[in-house]
Amino acid sequence: MNDEYQVWLLLVLLAVAGAVLWQLYGHLRRDEEDVVADERALEADWIAGTLAARGQRVPPETVEAVLELHRRYLAGPGFDAGPLDERSAALEQAASARDDTAMERHDTRRQAPEADAGQAG
Repeated sequence: MNDEYQVWLLLVLLAVAGAVLWQLYGHLRRDEEDVVADERALEADWIAGTLAARGQRVPPETVEAVLELHRRYLAGPGFDAGPLDERSAALEQAASARDDTAMERHDTRRQAPEADAGQAG
């Protein structure tokens, strides 16, 4: 055999070996099917702890339920969400309603001590 043929043969064998290894071990990211129930509970604890460190308290059971719903959503056919501008408008409307409700609660809390002070005097 000549040297050029041996170099090309080596390159082809390396490419084939790389392709075989990629197929066997090449999962770059994990799928929902790769996460078992015990690991999902650990993931829920980790997420709850991370959120708690940011000042947002969420019970691990709630996080685990959300993860399960997310898994079921990914396994399903998905939703017909409609055009992007309609979704954006719906999200903005929901956020606005949520902000209005939060402001009403905040105003009520702010007024309550003043009302108590007026009754005491």
